[in-house]
Amino acid sequence: LRPLLDGAVERLHRGELDRVRALLDAVVQAMDNVDMPAADPRRGRHALLSAEHRVASGELEAGLEEAARTAGLAVVHGWTVVRADALRLQGHAIWRQGDRREAGELFQQAWEAFRELGELKEAADCLQLLSKAALRSGELGRARGLARQALLASERLGVPIGMARARMVLCDLARAQGELGTAGVQARQARAGFRAAGDIIGEGFALAA
Repeated sequence: LRPLLDGAVERLHRGELDRVRALLDAVVQAMDNVDMPAADPRRGRHALLSAEHRVASGELEAGLEEAARTAGLAVVHGWTVVRADALRLQGHAIWRQGDRREAGELFQQAWEAFRELGELKEAADCLQLLSKAALRSGELGRARGLARQALLASERLGVPIGMARARMVLCDLARAQGELGTAGVQARQARAGFRAAGDIIGEGFALAA
């Protein structure tokens, strides 16, 4: 099962959505063949990936419902990391639906959960998401503080994509305040981070910033 699940993650990140669905269907078949218990963590991982696939495919309402259901199952079965991931995914779906306030609340819950679990990389990602939510709400000071925290945490952990995402928020903040030189520096550094992480789409966004 692990190769199927890992393959689904890899292809999801590449945007190969049709291939992801085929792999997820194969996982269901494999789990049913061995009569896997409902509480097995691999069922939680599959449920989370299925919800993420729906969100990535633009099926926001269905993805949101599946992520919420997965978060509930995670509480029942003790899938602590899956629960935190499901909260973050709900935030992403609601963000795309336009509700920045509720998305921010979910990112906050996810950050608290990841931090308690010692999942520092994921906690840093949630800080970046919280900074973006604060920026969109016009809380520029809070956004700057959160983005700097996210950047420092990602630097300590050696996570280029986390550093790049935080720098993109700092770029947007600088641009919003008329600091065009600073914005340009942050965008260039973000572009380098995305390139190091192999994130072509992120690199394109940074190039256009």
